[in-house]
Amino acid sequence: MIMALVYQGASTLGAALAVSGVSIVAVQAARRRPILGSTLSLRWLTWAILAPLWLIAATWGLGRVGLLSLFAVIAVLEFSRLHPAIVRFDRWLLVGLAAVSLPLSALFGVNPIALIALVTLTSLVAPLVSQDVVNGPDRIGAVTVGYVLMVLPFILLDGFATQISGAAFFTVGFAVALSDVTAFVVGSTMGKRRVAAALSPNKTVAGVVGSVIGAAAGTALAIVVGIVDSGLWWLAPVVVVGAVAGDLTVSLLKRHRGVKDAASWLPGFGGLLDRVDSLLVVAFLVFVVVAVTGGA
Repeated sequence: MIMALVYQGASTLGAALAVSGVSIVAVQAARRRPILGSTLSLRWLTWAILAPLWLIAATWGLGRVGLLSLFAVIAVLEFSRLHPAIVRFDRWLLVGLAAVSLPLSALFGVNPIALIALVTLTSLVAPLVSQDVVNGPDRIGAVTVGYVLMVLPFILLDGFATQISGAAFFTVGFAVALSDVTAFVVGSTMGKRRVAAALSPNKTVAGVVGSVIGAAAGTALAIVVGIVDSGLWWLAPVVVVGAVAGDLTVSLLKRHRGVKDAASWLPGFGGLLDRVDSLLVVAFLVFVVVAVTGGA
């Protein structure tokens, strides 16, 4: 089963990378812009690096816990940069909680609700001890919201892989990535009418259409090649809604802070949050659907 997923996943990723690479060359040629160093090519390179890691995470439980824990730690660090209420102590509290949450949940079976309760309690300590009547309430809220938005989604994704399958976990990431790529390509080449100019000036109706196409294509491809069965068709609409909502959620944080990107270390994207923003809301939607329907 695992070897079949490795073979099918690697073949699917290879085909997707090849097609997207050709598309980038075609788009850049049509726009008469250089290919090397372009935003599209940098995004393709980043995806080419992250995609195999996602496949490894889908097939190896400990690898998944490690990768998602790393994502959670980076996400809270970038969130701390975007939220003005978070001070140094709160930032490192979030980092510590992010680092231990996935192992506690995946390896020791600690309920995510218990983890949220723990975070809420720990967020109270510093403001109460320091009697911070000016910023205390904002700090408590920022730590709790930061954990729920930046750490809990990765816990839920690991739970999805455990409860349903590693193949379903792989499909979620693949569909989200393809949705993001097609949204960017279609939106940047054909987009005119903006969806939410105050939150994300570059988000257009054409980009949303591209997101729909990518999510549907990613889910359909995973079903056709046998990675998952047709019962997981619902991933396509979930990815579309979650991708748009996740992008706008992180854009809200960035606009509030007055910055374009969450960070600047990830080529073609900015920071990790600029790359996985879609996954944050998709994870919540997947959890709700599975809880209601059992994943069928």
